[in-house]
Amino acid sequence: MTTAPKFDVRSGEEFRDDGRGKNALPAALIKELSRQNDAKAWRSVLSLYAVLAATMAVAMIWWNPWVVVPAIIIMASRQQACFVLAHDAAHYRLFEDRTLNDLIGRILATPVGISMRTYRVVHRLHHNHLYGPQDPDIPLHGGYPRGRRYLILWILPLCTVLQALLRFRAICEHGAVRDQSSPLLAVRTNLGPGWLRWFLFPYQVNYHIEHHLYPAVPHYNLPACHRELKHRGILEGTEVRHIFTTAGLVVADPA
Repeated sequence: MTTAPKFDVRSGEEFRDDGRGKNALPAALIKELSRQNDAKAWRSVLSLYAVLAATMAVAMIWWNPWVVVPAIIIMASRQQACFVLAHDAAHYRLFEDRTLNDLIGRILATPVGISMRTYRVVHRLHHNHLYGPQDPDIPLHGGYPRGRRYLILWILPLCTVLQALLRFRAICEHGAVRDQSSPLLAVRTNLGPGWLRWFLFPYQVNYHIEHHLYPAVPHYNLPACHRELKHRGILEGTEVRHIFTTAGLVVADPA
């Protein structure tokens, strides 16, 4: 199998490409898809904080249930987006500079109760031992922002809607799969309308097969990776499904 290009990690900190994949993309293409772009990374980070700030400002100015309830739902979806970008930082794929990458990763992770150091170690086990005996659940730890209204707008979605979103996304990515022996069948890529992907799968995290095959590819290049795999016929017969089809599999009666 063709291996992805190496990036700046210390020995023992590698996220390995899953060796069970077949028909790997050419090394030159993987290198191109894995190239980082700090401008695109900043765009993702700043757009996330812009939505968070705007949602919180609107809710605090017009403090009534018709505004606060939708705000809580939006806040939960963007808290999940914090998880997603912190996940990229854990892979060393958010910013090229290691120090900046880890700093922004911690800024994203801390408000949603994640220790970047712990998450990176645990998530590496998930990638390197997918469906193996060492594949762990990801631990989450609560955070404690200050201020009553800020507390409601952050902690309430963090403890309620966000937990449902995280669980449902994890089920969509790995639940009700047909075969645990290959990342092409043990991992699912979920497609669907843009608004639903924005809410459930922020920052291209819906391309989960592609991420497990090539963890060195940053989030903004995952759609291109998906197109290349599809063009070469590698995704035929794999767990690439519309999100509504996935939801049907999840709630189906056991065989």
